[in-house]
Amino acid sequence: MKESVLFLLFICTLHLVNGCGSGGASTPPPLPATHFGVMAVASAATAGTSFKVTVSALDSSGAVVSSYTGTVHFSSSDAQAVLPKDSALSNGTGTFSVTLRTAGTQSVTATDSAKSSVTGSSNSISVVVPASHFSFAVPSNATTGIAFNITVTALDATNNAVTSYSGTVHFSSSDGQAVLPANSTLTNGTGTFSATLKTAGGQTITAADTVTASIAGTSSLITVGAQSQATHFTVTAPAGVIIGHAFNLTVTAQDALNNTAAGYSGTVHFSSTDPQAVLPANSTLTNGLGNFSAALKFCCGDQFITATDTVTASITGTSNPINASGGPITHFSVTAPATATVGTPINVGVTALDASNNVVTLYNGNVLLTSSDSQAVLPTGLTLTFGVGNFPATLKTLGSQTITVTDSIRHSITGTSNSIMVGSNAATHFSASAPVSVSAQNPFNLTVKALDAANNPAISYSGMVHFTSSDGQALLPPNSALANGAGSFSATLKTTGSQTITATDTVTASITGTSNSIGVFTRCGAQGAQCGAAVLPPCCPGFVCVPASTRAFCDPGAATPLATTGLTPLAIKHSSRFTAACSMGTARESHTATLLGNGLVLITGGGEKLVSLATAELFNPDTHSFAPTGDMINARAGHTATLLTNGNVLVSGGHNGSGSTLTAVEMFDPARGNFVPAGSMSVGRESHTATLLGDGRVLITGGDDGGITLASAELFDPASWVFVRLGSMGAARAFHTATLLKNGKVLVIGGRDADGGVLGSAELFDPASGNFKPVGKMNTPRQSHTATLLPDGKVLIAGGDNGAESFATAEIFDPGSETFALTGRMQTAREFHTATLRKDGTVLVAGGAESSPELGRGSRAVRLFESTATSELFDPKSDNFKPTSDMANARARHAAILLSDGEVLLTGGINPDTSALADSLTSAESFQ
Repeated sequence: MKESVLFLLFICTLHLVNGCGSGGASTPPPLPATHFGVMAVASAATAGTSFKVTVSALDSSGAVVSSYTGTVHFSSSDAQAVLPKDSALSNGTGTFSVTLRTAGTQSVTATDSAKSSVTGSSNSISVVVPASHFSFAVPSNATTGIAFNITVTALDATNNAVTSYSGTVHFSSSDGQAVLPANSTLTNGTGTFSATLKTAGGQTITAADTVTASIAGTSSLITVGAQSQATHFTVTAPAGVIIGHAFNLTVTAQDALNNTAAGYSGTVHFSSTDPQAVLPANSTLTNGLGNFSAALKFCCGDQFITATDTVTASITGTSNPINASGGPITHFSVTAPATATVGTPINVGVTALDASNNVVTLYNGNVLLTSSDSQAVLPTGLTLTFGVGNFPATLKTLGSQTITVTDSIRHSITGTSNSIMVGSNAATHFSASAPVSVSAQNPFNLTVKALDAANNPAISYSGMVHFTSSDGQALLPPNSALANGAGSFSATLKTTGSQTITATDTVTASITGTSNSIGVFTRCGAQGAQCGAAVLPPCCPGFVCVPASTRAFCDPGAATPLATTGLTPLAIKHSSRFTAACSMGTARESHTATLLGNGLVLITGGGEKLVSLATAELFNPDTHSFAPTGDMINARAGHTATLLTNGNVLVSGGHNGSGSTLTAVEMFDPARGNFVPAGSMSVGRESHTATLLGDGRVLITGGDDGGITLASAELFDPASWVFVRLGSMGAARAFHTATLLKNGKVLVIGGRDADGGVLGSAELFDPASGNFKPVGKMNTPRQSHTATLLPDGKVLIAGGDNGAESFATAEIFDPGSETFALTGRMQTAREFHTATLRKDGTVLVAGGAESSPELGRGSRAVRLFESTATSELFDPKSDNFKPTSDMANARARHAAILLSDGEVLLTGGINPDTSALADSLTSAESFQ
């Protein structure tokens, strides 16, 4: 019984498992995949362009086996195909991307990667290669405006026709006026179209795919000939011109297609919208082209010029607009504020105008600004923009001022501003102005002005001024007020020499100012002057007041016995052309005498019995007397003193009290009456030369340095106070001369060389190149001579010695031929003399010494065996020397200078005898 029940349960369980529990029929299992179905989306493809392929797993009945779980591997008849990687299907199917690359009929195959019998291939796919460029067939020649055919063919990379090309072609041309086909397709890869070119010359046509621009092609060159018949002119002119100024105009005959009609043979007539225009006459063209000159006269705005055939009026043409701006420029307008403050910038407006006051917008010149205010700060390097400019300017002088603008090249084009009233600021200091020289005990006027920081009068100053002086004995004004910032006062100085007066505000001591250096001289009577009365000055040192008849005169005393001559001192004075002046404060020789810009003469240094001096003094031609000024920093003799263009004096070289040559240089300021250091030369020098050049620099040449004669040279720049070493001279020289010629070059002559020999050579220094070059030799080698520039530009060389004896010979240097020629002999052989050009063109040769061969040249006393008082005049007109009056003293190594009144001042020197030390002289005299 129990086993029967178990069997029934087993049977029921089987039925449940087999689905039979409900009593229905059973379902058969799915069939396996036997092959693949491969379907390409199109029967044709473009090489290199991907497309889709669908793969389905199919059973033997062709049904999709959705349960397919295998992996599909792809292959193709196109070995270059880009195929999917091995892939699974989803529900028995899948779509994949395939790219074929080889032209022709191709297929794609799918195969189960595990069971190769499960496979399938696609339908046939026709693969085509795309077009890569176009080819053209065009005629080699065409005529402007005449249509012709062009043929375009699509080609692949190997130039085979691509009959399958289905793109659209766009046409272009090098001829901007060409009439070309519209965008078009090709039939079986080719097409024929019509085109018209309109511009003569070599032209091309290009075809390009509208989508793929790289598919393109350009035709061969088509030579386009112009139609010969002119239909119009083109007229080309500048866009802008200046009224009255000529400009170029170009006329071209053209055909209907704007090509040059080279065969045009007609005559052109010109007209203009400007009724005053200056136009070309009726003219022909050359090869259809012509260039002409025209000028417009009507201002302002756009004007036109028209060219018209004289026979066929329809052949015509008008120029582009020509902007005729004002011109030519004739002047500037200058505008400025009506008022300004000293030192504060203002704006200045400048406009270029023509004669009708039109703005000349095309003005392109440079303008210069100047002012009635010499202290004004004005910009430089200025140009205008469209004829207009605005510039800053700073005025520094009180009162009514103006600013003037001038064209930098055409100075007649100018303009001046309105009046600008310049006001002042508060006073910061005083200026004190006094005469450069006064007589001791004599009152003079002193002017004091209150100034602001820009040195403009501070007219509002209301303080009190207190006066002091470097002269402790001076009679000075009491404390005083100024009127409108200025005042004039009387002062008296009593101590000779360089003095100053200082003005100081009684409350604010920083408001102060010191005068220029005032040379205080003692007025005295020179030889022949009346004396003896209270109103007359005393006689100068070295003279006594000698009665004669009813009057008395200053006289040397025993030197001129009146009783024996029967002449009065006045008559004696007029019998000689030399007049004695007061003596210097110090005896000196080998010193310098320099005429200052203020008319005084600066005497510096020199020696007294082999002792070099640091003292300096001033000579006043009005009083014929000397007064001390500030001492030099260094004692020096055998030095030079050169007046610079700024009025200062450059003192260089020489030897000091111990006999050492000096490199140190110093500067004398006449306004202050003192010396200040001015740098150093590259080497020490004495018996050298210092020559002021035309550009303001000073050329230093040669000299001795501790017994060594120098060939070196250097330049002093007064702007920087710096010496610049130059190339050497052709020979070492001392006791030579250096003369500035009228052509700006410097003639260097003679002297003693490094071996002690005397030189006849000469050389020229050219400031432009900075070099020396040799010139012709003198007829006689010489040293210690003189060289004087004559009015005609030639140079007189006189005297000197050859190391054994003094010369009376003279010669002339001609800069034109650069040669020397002998001239008349002097009356006396001499060296260490002076030769001074006078205002009448003659040369005063005075003093000097004569040495004899048998005396040798050991010590100074032996070399300068005998000084002479003789003098003579050289006349360039006759080339001869003639004697004139003797000096009162024999002198050599003295100094001579031409004074402002035409007299020649001679100072100091030595009057040697046979003793070892010759006496230096304090005496001075002038030649009339």
